[in-house]
Amino acid sequence: MFSEAAAIGASEIRVDVDLSGIFLTPGTTDWSGLDEYLRLARAYDLRVLGDITATPAWLANCPPGTPPEGSYRCGTNDAAAYGALVGQVAAHAAAEIDDWEIVNEPDATWAFVGSPEQYARMLSASYVAIKRAKPQAHVLIGGIQNRSSTAWLDRVFATPGADAIHSFDVANVHLRTPVASLAHGVQKWVSYFASKGFQGPLWVTEHGYPADPAFQSDPSYRDGPSAQAGYLAASIPALLRAGTAKVFVTERDNGSGKDASEGLLGGNVRDPPSATPQPVRKPAFYAVQALALRLAGDRR
Repeated sequence: MFSEAAAIGASEIRVDVDLSGIFLTPGTTDWSGLDEYLRLARAYDLRVLGDITATPAWLANCPPGTPPEGSYRCGTNDAAAYGALVGQVAAHAAAEIDDWEIVNEPDATWAFVGSPEQYARMLSASYVAIKRAKPQAHVLIGGIQNRSSTAWLDRVFATPGADAIHSFDVANVHLRTPVASLAHGVQKWVSYFASKGFQGPLWVTEHGYPADPAFQSDPSYRDGPSAQAGYLAASIPALLRAGTAKVFVTERDNGSGKDASEGLLGGNVRDPPSATPQPVRKPAFYAVQALALRLAGDRR
């Protein structure tokens, strides 16, 4: 994944950093997975956005009825302990990782079943701990999945004592809509965060479009892999023009439904991982590669 991201001209790669995979039990740690990220970041000269996920079971406070195997999606009532773990991760990776996201899609129950108030305190504690480990690091609020999640965010920002609106440096949303409506989506989110007092940048940390015509919802882009390439060639500039500071594009096919063909790479790249992956570069890969080269030239 690092190799292909470098080949396409990406400046940064977004990866999961699962707390439950590092802090196995209180006092027991396994840094091997994170260390592999750090090695690859150096080898391919890529910035890394570490997405903090997976609350350790021994720290989780779950809603009634949550099965034990689902505790990774839970919040915690001990935000100080959670923040301390995040701070250890940020300190361990300080030489290579400057950007940290706190929970992926916390507004979506598939990813997070904690309350908005729990999330606000987890975000606040993480922000303080990351800044203590590396003051120049950037903290992102968790990527918001749903355009209708402003009520959920209202509760986050209203949480007493958390000061959540001042506990991140970068606003963060996920946008997958027809090209014609992307600018409106960006402007809506910029206005929303500004209304709460946040004046920093907005990143779109998940953006993509399926190659399978069955899931191509933009009427202008519906003829398979070439339409995926055309969509991204139009959508990424549209997001940047609308005020997005950085865009992350889905790199590989994975999952089912629309996700199964959303990547720039096909082949045997889905979970569970192959011991001998052989990614297949789609037309969209080359479209984004050309765009990255042009944008890099514009910056020079």
